[in-house]
Amino acid sequence: MPMSRLQILLHVASRSESGGALVRDLVKESGINQSSVARALSMLGAAQMDGLIEQVPDPEDPRRVRVHLTRRGESFLSGVSNVMG
Repeated sequence: MPMSRLQILLHVASRSESGGALVRDLVKESGINQSSVARALSMLGAAQMDGLIEQVPDPEDPRRVRVHLTRRGESFLSGVSNVMG
């Protein structure tokens, strides 16, 4: 997995307790441009990546999108953490 996708996945994980990450916050925190973040989120949510994330409309403002880890995403990051020590 490219480091940019892993970086975004880690940002999503860090926001899991606060109702998920807003896409705009992922752009701001990661320092990656918006189109690259959107592409990475598309790939991370795709079936070929086992759906590591899900994107849902923000209940307070449906124009915004919140990103959450799926159980597979949590499992993936747990495996990464074990490998990294």
